[in-house]
Amino acid sequence: MVVCHLSTVMGARRMSQSRLAELTGIHRDTIRKLYYNGWTSIRRESLDRLCAVLHVPVGELLEWREEPRA
Repeated sequence: MVVCHLSTVMGARRMSQSRLAELTGIHRDTIRKLYYNGWTSIRRESLDRLCAVLHVPVGELLEWREEPRA
């Protein structure tokens, strides 16, 4: 499963969801879904904007974790 660490990255920069939406041009609802890991997909362009504005590589925002087996 892929998880998004946007909340951690934003917290380290003390940046609000509204401010990030303003800087990236990404809709605030999209930011919120990524922030709370409630997303199902992300556009490459959006990911590029997030990385550029936050000055982080993709690997700092997204992480693959093996899902526990039942």
